[in-house]
Amino acid sequence: MKKKAKVIVSIAIVFILICTLGGVVFATSNSKSNNKSGSTSNSRSNNASESTSNSESNITSNQMADLGKILSNAWKKTSHPIASKSDSKNQKNYAVGKNAVVGNQDIEIDTKFYKLNGISESEARSKAIKYEEQRQALYQAAIANGYSVTDKEVKDYLETLKATINSATNKDDVKSLISQFDSEDDYWKFEFKVYKKDLPIQKYVHSLEEKFNKKSSTDSLQSGGSSDNGEWTTQYEKIKKDLVKEQKYKMVK
Repeated sequence: MKKKAKVIVSIAIVFILICTLGGVVFATSNSKSNNKSGSTSNSRSNNASESTSNSESNITSNQMADLGKILSNAWKKTSHPIASKSDSKNQKNYAVGKNAVVGNQDIEIDTKFYKLNGISESEARSKAIKYEEQRQALYQAAIANGYSVTDKEVKDYLETLKATINSATNKDDVKSLISQFDSEDDYWKFEFKVYKKDLPIQKYVHSLEEKFNKKSSTDSLQSGGSSDNGEWTTQYEKIKKDLVKEQKYKMVK
């Protein structure tokens, strides 16, 4: 009998938020973990298609519910008319780059997520800003390099994600996250928007990883050495750093 995998939430890819709305990414425990912007195939959780170099973290049922509330609130703010000046303020941009935009709401949601891992508000916000700057830069690079996704691809991906969740040993924990939305249908509408932006990033990063690994393997054969799996992680971090630098982000006053 095939052993059920445990669904885990990846910090790196855990969600993507707003403007495209952040999403949670689920991945099976035997999947390759890498990233927030990812390179792997995932659930934005990591995989070889998203390739993000990030660690995965096991989150308790209560934390999953808390995360569900965060994402549900983000969905409501994005799918319904803004009701107050405070909400309107949250929708403003934090920074604008050459062609990438980092939203305040994205940072707010990411910060709350990082805090679930027990770190301080300031550290969580710092991580959130770094993540969003990288993610938005990666998305623009993906589009510029011809990586896109159809509605059918997103829907097919979500069907696979549903199957992963339903066969997971901790599916009840995941259900506690989904239950924070007004309906399960709302949750999947939310995830559709998330992956509409995330999947192009995954495709792009996966292509970069494949090219890097191919060249690394060739170089290793010529030199008589062996390739190091950690080399791609280092290279990926450099790619993200360079893309952010190219954007020349300026804070919005």
